Amino acid sequence: MRIVLIVLTCVIACGFAISCSDDDCLTCPPPQVQEQPLAQFARTEGYENQAGNFFSVRIKIFYTATSDTLSDLLVSEADVGSTFTFTAADPRFSKFVALTTNGVDDRLSVSAMLDPAGGGSGSSGSESNYYQGGLTGDMDPDLAGAEITSILLHLDRLVIFRQGGTTRFDADFRVVYMGKP
Repeated sequence: MRIVLIVLTCVIACGFAISCSDDDCLTCPPPQVQEQPLAQFARTEGYENQAGNFFSVRIKIFYTATSDTLSDLLVSEADVGSTFTFTAADPRFSKFVALTTNGVDDRLSVSAMLDPAGGGSGSSGSESNYYQGGLTGDMDPDLAGAEITSILLHLDRLVIFRQGGTTRFDADFRVVYMGKP
């Protein structure tokens, strides 16, 4: 009866992620830290009075001092609601993440502009202004100590319209840093 009770206890404990003792259950897996949102920021960008017809917007996320770029993404209104994922498979990802986790309050830039070579808007500021301490606790000034596994860009809204020979746009997007604290 005691063996059945120990096995049942281990199955319940392992199934509900409650720790088992080594003496009672040797088959329980070690607790795993799951990927979770570490930090995020939202942007609203817009531009008006650009002569010509434009049908897409380029969203760029980069570090000012080094020009290490994460996103140089071309989007259109058909992409609204899409999530673009950047991972280690992207050749720019590792350099960008190295700056994101270096413990220095580097200057991050985010811009959106009509493509090709149209007008746009953007902002630049310290990482601590973008991340605001992170979602999992105080990660100031940047995400030092975290393992970033992916960065997501959600395109929530994009409207490109023409009026009187000029093209204008309004865009809302969110950037979410995923990983393990």
